[in-house]
Amino acid sequence: MKPFATLLTSLVLGFSVPTCLAVGYSWLNDAPVRYFSDQDWDMMNANMQRALDEAADGETLLWQNDASGNHGSAMPTTGFDRDGQRCRTLVIMNQARRLTGGGTYDFCLGADGSWQAMNAPKLR
Repeated sequence: MKPFATLLTSLVLGFSVPTCLAVGYSWLNDAPVRYFSDQDWDMMNANMQRALDEAADGETLLWQNDASGNHGSAMPTTGFDRDGQRCRTLVIMNQARRLTGGGTYDFCLGADGSWQAMNAPKLR
């Protein structure tokens, strides 16, 4: 799994750290991201980035990989300020092989211009 993929896996699924640690990675068995190709990850990441950078609150941006059949969406719901940082709440949904997963996460724009997940468990 790609390094950033571990963080995104936890983002997309919305599991808490204690739950993940208690069951190891067995929760991936029922997660759509388990079936993601590298191209799926790239498409999902690009869609999330575009949603955070450009989409209006409530606007849903879709991605779909015709090669794998996997697809998903990202929708910013609100913008806010946290300690002087520009932040947005993003609803992420993905589907692969009839499995659907997602969650709602806060991202804040870092000093380096990249979006950082604020409420996602770090598994690494």
